[in-house]
Amino acid sequence: MKVVFNMDKRHSDSLKLMAVIFMVVDHVGVLLYPDLIIFRIIGRLSFPIFAYLIALGADRTKNITSYIIRLLMFGVLVQEVYVLVFGVYRLNIFFTLAFGLLAIYAYKEKNILIAFIVSLLGYYIPVSYSLYGVITILIFYIFKEYKIMLLIGFFLLNLIFIDKYTQLQLFSMFSLVFIFLESRISSLKISFNKYLFYGFYPIHLIVLYLIKGVLR
Repeated sequence: MKVVFNMDKRHSDSLKLMAVIFMVVDHVGVLLYPDLIIFRIIGRLSFPIFAYLIALGADRTKNITSYIIRLLMFGVLVQEVYVLVFGVYRLNIFFTLAFGLLAIYAYKEKNILIAFIVSLLGYYIPVSYSLYGVITILIFYIFKEYKIMLLIGFFLLNLIFIDKYTQLQLFSMFSLVFIFLESRISSLKISFNKYLFYGFYPIHLIVLYLIKGVLR
């Protein structure tokens, strides 16, 4: 069944706010309450929504190349904060989003081989969510107008990667509820500057990191 999703900015901002909330809950769980699995379960809803927003942005942006460069540049800027807070030596989520957008760009240009090769960057370059993350973004773009196909494709992807991310990642399927109901979510009438999230990301990580230090 084909469904054309509304591309209004207000809709994507409402969804983005929900994704940010789920992300913060996830990071609170990782940094402050690692033994409470409920935080991580809620956090699984965040990335798929961001992946969907990247898929929308790929069609809506006036310059997809500039969009990719912006994501990469901000990824570089926040990398040290990311490593400090999480103590891991992989690239942060902005690189994953940039690789996914690059794969979409290749797909839009009907260069399927290049899209596949770009997707493999998520495997050979240590980014957040790895290959799973990049393919998720590409799937959300390819099937963004087909609810059933998106549901099936995303479910199969989660099954394929279940050994790597454990069964916990299957809870990410519930993010589709919010994506499919985006027109109703837009009734929140939320709108904000696109750069607000860019700044919020490192700030909230630093705040949580400082709180963790105080609670030790």
